[in-house]
Amino acid sequence: MKKANFDNLTKIQSYVLGCISEEATKETQSETVLNAFKIFKSEKVKYDTRRLDQRSLLVEWFQGLCNTVEVEYRNHAILELAHPLGYNTKTETEEEVFLESWFVICADAFLDLVKIARSERRKKIVSIHVEGRKWFDKVNGNTYHSSTSHIAYSNGTSKEVYTPMAYGYGNQYQYSAKAAIFGKDKRSLWGICDDKGIVFSYSESDVKKRDL
Repeated sequence: MKKANFDNLTKIQSYVLGCISEEATKETQSETVLNAFKIFKSEKVKYDTRRLDQRSLLVEWFQGLCNTVEVEYRNHAILELAHPLGYNTKTETEEEVFLESWFVICADAFLDLVKIARSERRKKIVSIHVEGRKWFDKVNGNTYHSSTSHIAYSNGTSKEVYTPMAYGYGNQYQYSAKAAIFGKDKRSLWGICDDKGIVFSYSESDVKKRDL
């Protein structure tokens, strides 16, 4: 069975992830989720004297219209989300059950995201190989690029990160790849890998536009 990661989320997990406020957002999805969880603990868990479990406290947090994870709270809007999220609400009974379960469903999805985030944080990138592709537009005299980054992790897993066609010549494809992998980090991809002890390599080729 494929291990869960942020490239393989369920619809409800993706929904809850998208509800995390801009103020709580960090550079990566893992950091964003763990930051939201940290805020939850500081706002809700820290002051709870009833010794409720995290799931119950999350339900209360969401029902209290917290500003960190802004899940839907209006009944009509919740019901509109049911079908896109894969839930059956064809009858009044099914609608009632879904509404009663809504905040529990969101709490479970958020806790799943926290588990995934912790797993993602523990695994480290071992190597990155970037395949750069460049196409020269002879008519307008411009160069465009795309890239595919092959990333290997310490736990034996790997993934590919693709960046679509964009303007830029030389090694600009490496900067596009860096932004896709590390977000807003201002260092070069080589610099990041050097600082983190990641084996970095690259290859580049001139291709036709259709092969970008």
